[in-house]
Amino acid sequence: MAPSGLIHYFGIPEEHPYALDMWKFLRKHLTLQAGTTLERRRHLQAAGRYLAAHRPLAERYVTHTYEVGDIQACALR
Repeated sequence: MAPSGLIHYFGIPEEHPYALDMWKFLRKHLTLQAGTTLERRRHLQAAGRYLAAHRPLAERYVTHTYEVGDIQACALR
């Protein structure tokens, strides 16, 4: 993470207490943002449209893509 960067944690962590190296976090002046949604499909579709409209972002930042129906199987790996 670059100094003064933003971390967006999306979803529910598998462990209730979630370890975060606060020393590194504070030294880099990072911002942590978190969220979840009950409207997953709508948000994933919106994200897909956004990435389709901004191909250079997708090519630089998206490392893996999954079909909505495959998410549960991927989470169990």
